[in-house]
Amino acid sequence: MKKHLVLLLLILSIAATLRLYKLGQIPEGFHADEAAFGYNAYSLLETGKDEYGVAYPLIFKSFGDDKGALYSYLSIPFIALFDLNEFSVRLPTALFGIIAVYITYVLILHLTKERNVALIAALFHAVNPSAVLLSRVQSEPLVFGVVFFMGLLYWLFWVKNNRLLFLFISTILLSLASLGSLTTRMFLFVFIPILIFTERIYKNRTQLLLTAAVYLVLISCSVVAFSGGKADRVMQVNPFMKLDVQLPLDEAIREDGVMHKTGVITRIMHNKVFAYGKSIGRLAFSYISPEFLFFESLEPIREKLPNTGILLFIEFPFILSGLYFMYRYKMRWRSLVVFWILSGIISLSFASAESPNIHRFYILLLPIHLITSFGLVYLMKAISNKRNKIIFAITVLFLFCVSEWFFLHQLFIHQPVHFPFYRGYAYKELMQKVPKYYSKYSKIIITKGNENPYIFVLFYSAYDPKQYQLSGSHRDIDYQGFDKYIFVPYDCPSFNEASPQPKIVYDKSMLFIQRGGCALGPNDKLVDKIYWREGSEAFQLVEYQETN
Repeated sequence: MKKHLVLLLLILSIAATLRLYKLGQIPEGFHADEAAFGYNAYSLLETGKDEYGVAYPLIFKSFGDDKGALYSYLSIPFIALFDLNEFSVRLPTALFGIIAVYITYVLILHLTKERNVALIAALFHAVNPSAVLLSRVQSEPLVFGVVFFMGLLYWLFWVKNNRLLFLFISTILLSLASLGSLTTRMFLFVFIPILIFTERIYKNRTQLLLTAAVYLVLISCSVVAFSGGKADRVMQVNPFMKLDVQLPLDEAIREDGVMHKTGVITRIMHNKVFAYGKSIGRLAFSYISPEFLFFESLEPIREKLPNTGILLFIEFPFILSGLYFMYRYKMRWRSLVVFWILSGIISLSFASAESPNIHRFYILLLPIHLITSFGLVYLMKAISNKRNKIIFAITVLFLFCVSEWFFLHQLFIHQPVHFPFYRGYAYKELMQKVPKYYSKYSKIIITKGNENPYIFVLFYSAYDPKQYQLSGSHRDIDYQGFDKYIFVPYDCPSFNEASPQPKIVYDKSMLFIQRGGCALGPNDKLVDKIYWREGSEAFQLVEYQETN
């Protein structure tokens, strides 16, 4: 027992190191969503209102999207302690990432009753590429995925012990998971009914009714989230709202008409059921493709690491052996694990934007690590010769360390220079330089060509939320702004003959912040430059000057 406790503490120490070391610097660059959650937390801390002046919201608007506000509330104590910066905004995710390793151990121990399996699963989760990466950025799906893991654990405790306290705690946790993240909400709709059958709840009428009541509570939480505006996000990711399925379908029907093949044949060959079913099937299979799992996850591109998949490649043979052994030995938990993965893939396949998505996949990591660790442990048991066991263990450990070293090399060495344009890296340096010029100019005109500039101005300047709300919270609406900042919808706002901008009256009191690479006209005086990490121009700071 003490030996397992020491090993668990060691694994948690590894998890903490991988998640907290240089948390504010790596991944380098700060995405606009991270800045939005951070600034809204800062605004709530200072004024009790979000950036738009809404008091203590459950949902806040950002970039034409609706975001669950619970993560911002989690960030408030850390911003109060460490000020408004990247570290304080990412710290809640990192801490939940560490907690996830412990929950993995406890939940898998509860299911399998095997400490070795639970410990190895916890180790896999501690060093998993996607778990480590997502723990180092602001990630709602990770935080509320962990809340779901805890809710499921207490639900299983209730099924076993029939104590209503466990059910009450589980309901609170699952409700928070549903409110906090669209990913967990979609997953729970599919997963809770499956639990009724995999855990044989239907045999106990009281537990069946109570489980149904929990399901109704989760539906009510979803209604609250949707009524707060979260439905906009559903529309954005819904495959049935995307023209990339409807337009090819319309074209196929038109081509049938050109070839005089209309009527019943056209309806059979080209219909919405088949077209959208194929699209959803493609999304589902993309989540279990070897490319996504082991070689390179692609979405969202801001979280992309070169040549790095969701799992370590060394895990592949143990996933296969785990599937084999859990069915060979008819493990009681096998149905729960398989249906957990299947229900996750089904729910994820109904979100088409930025898919397959590393954030959304997080909710499936725990059952995969259960299968992987079970496969490794039982493969070791299948080797009868002690010498061969030692050779096998050393080989696995060596390959495991090499795979992990490769991942960490990609994270700490390659990530800062790999596709730096998709994260707000250059805005930090920009906002460190702007104070140098601030007092000299009456207006600062900023291009909207790189991401969403207003949120970085607010975040990195720790702009007074009360003043921002009083200004009207215009964010980066074209030709509007706050304080001295005005945001414009083109890359090169400084005056030149090639691209005159009649909505701006130019004078010497203006500073123009435009995208790198803009051609300079006769009235342009370049005063400074900001570079991306790999050396290309990110911004030009240009002053207007009169010409004779």
